[in-house]
Amino acid sequence: MRPAEEHSSSQERTLVDSLMEQARSKLQSIWGYPDFRSGQKEAIQSVFQGDDTLVLFPTGGGKSLCFQVPAVVLEGVTLVVSPLIALMQDQVDQLQSLGVPATFLNSTLSEGERERRLRLVRSGEVKLVYIAPERLASQQFQGEMREWVISLVAVDEAHCISEWGHDFRPSYRQIRTSLAWLDDSVGWIALTGSATPEVKKDMVEALGFAKPRIIETPFARENLTWWVRESVHRTRDVMAAVERAAALGSMILYAPTRAACEQWAARIRAKGTVAKAYHAGLTPEQRKQIQAAWIHGEYPVVVATNAFGMGIDKPDCRTVIHLSPPSTLEAYYQEAGRAGRDGQQAYTLCFYRSTDFETLERNLERSFPDSKVLKAIFNALDAFRVETVQQNLSADPENPAVSSQQKGIQLTMDSFCKEHGFKAVAVKTALHHARRQGVLEWTVDGEDQWALRWRLSQADLLDRLSQKGVSVKKQQFVDTLIRTFGPEAFRQEQNISVSHLTKTLGVSAVQCRRALQVLSQTDEWCAIRQITGELRIWWLSNSSTGFAHTHTLFDTKAYQDHKARLREKIEFVRGYCETLGCREQYLRTYFGDVRSTPCGRCDRCLANGLANDQAMSSMGAQIELEEAILASCAEKKYSLKALYAHHKSISHADIDGAIQRLLTQKKLRFNEKDHSYETDSAWKSNP
Repeated sequence: MRPAEEHSSSQERTLVDSLMEQARSKLQSIWGYPDFRSGQKEAIQSVFQGDDTLVLFPTGGGKSLCFQVPAVVLEGVTLVVSPLIALMQDQVDQLQSLGVPATFLNSTLSEGERERRLRLVRSGEVKLVYIAPERLASQQFQGEMREWVISLVAVDEAHCISEWGHDFRPSYRQIRTSLAWLDDSVGWIALTGSATPEVKKDMVEALGFAKPRIIETPFARENLTWWVRESVHRTRDVMAAVERAAALGSMILYAPTRAACEQWAARIRAKGTVAKAYHAGLTPEQRKQIQAAWIHGEYPVVVATNAFGMGIDKPDCRTVIHLSPPSTLEAYYQEAGRAGRDGQQAYTLCFYRSTDFETLERNLERSFPDSKVLKAIFNALDAFRVETVQQNLSADPENPAVSSQQKGIQLTMDSFCKEHGFKAVAVKTALHHARRQGVLEWTVDGEDQWALRWRLSQADLLDRLSQKGVSVKKQQFVDTLIRTFGPEAFRQEQNISVSHLTKTLGVSAVQCRRALQVLSQTDEWCAIRQITGELRIWWLSNSSTGFAHTHTLFDTKAYQDHKARLREKIEFVRGYCETLGCREQYLRTYFGDVRSTPCGRCDRCLANGLANDQAMSSMGAQIELEEAILASCAEKKYSLKALYAHHKSISHADIDGAIQRLLTQKKLRFNEKDHSYETDSAWKSNP
């Protein structure tokens, strides 16, 4: 190395060391942590060195600090690309509560509020700005960003960039292109919780990381015990597991549907444990209240769809139960990993039966309509688009196509489906796949609505309500419907937005739909239908001579390949549930850790070759056994042979498992001199 280069390198090291000292100081003064966790120091140092950095930490590994800490140290603003509005809001709320100036810009803001926040960013009063990836493609917003002093770009949930991933977002692949105007002084960091080797490779290539610094922490969570149970009597077995797990502390139950969330929460409450349902059918205010109350320990159980959990900071969740397997191991690992983020003993339990995988297959088929159906929908959309452009001719006679390209076309789903004989779900599915391939973009203008018309006269309806056997709750529900829809509903159909109706009735969207279906289908008191809000659609590609047909822009082979990959992921989930080997080793191998070894803690490891039911002795029994071993070893030292004899009614495998967990938690110590076990307190008093 030449002297000048050596001097320059020395200066860079000094600068990085200084920034790291500032980072550690901020970590202590703002977040209250004494030092960085494993991997965090390396990631932050990589950012300060100007390296393109890819961070892969398991759920609860502290990914966010890898860009939040540099953001408060570096000059200028950090641009955080995030996929979910709820995730943005949660992180911004947490930062603001710590005194860190942060904000988000998304579609929920009024024009006045959005402009107020932009002024704060321009003036340098904000350190972190959270935005959705779709916003980056806007030429107008790019012009706005050019006025900012951007020091770092953080791409959160970066697995969304990969077509091989379980949560692909086409807009993520355009991030680097949309920000190509940034100079080389701006740092880049991408973060995700789990990624297969294919996804890692895809992330690096799509983000243009030529020489990336990839920082991974060990996949293994030594405080997590992975259990799976094949259950014929699911309700009985789940309720028994919930009862046992309630003694440990907070828990999450993941359910496959909104209706299942409501049903299971009701079952758990009926047994005396406070439980709340959480799903997308609730209003944003309801979801926020439920989430906050659970985090603060106001009730122990939340039963949720996969809408719950991302960005939630609750370290003391002791148990995560899946009522049925999710469709990917990526989703399962992320959701199950929300247990035990404080490093203390925690449990993950997945119930399954063979029919669950048949259900996953059926759901996959429904999510991928036949190519002929897609082509028919795309052709109908193209015809509607041409008709709309012709109608716009008077508004912009020189170039009506450009007008529609900029504003999009507005489509009323209800009338479109009626005209062409399509189901609304099929049209939305087709639009979803076209958006996934970058063919078009679409949003919903306005809210979904319920349309209702009473089949009875008001006098007859009130007479039915007064009959014996009609509950007071039902009387109140129908009375509220009568007042909400008004007297016109006895003559003709009336529409009310879903959000207004659920708020007025004081129920969730799922509860509202089920009650209306009973009134319509069972009682036959009314006729109902749900109306989807108007859609606004933009096509992202035009040919030089006019419109390119949607079905020609749509890549059918890529569509079929995507379906095949998702089917393969379902098979990996089946393999995890049915494996005879170590659960954790199966997961680690799936995510690329081919040198992993058995964990010694999961139900398969503890079974030592026994059947699953034998290995799945109850959580309560496991806890009682651990407490009994601690009580024994607090009085005197015990060898393993003596512990076997002292607890002769317990299998050796269960005793081995309990000892392993107690050693991991440092509640028990192994004395190498005489090969005995004693409690930590006994060891300290008799060193």
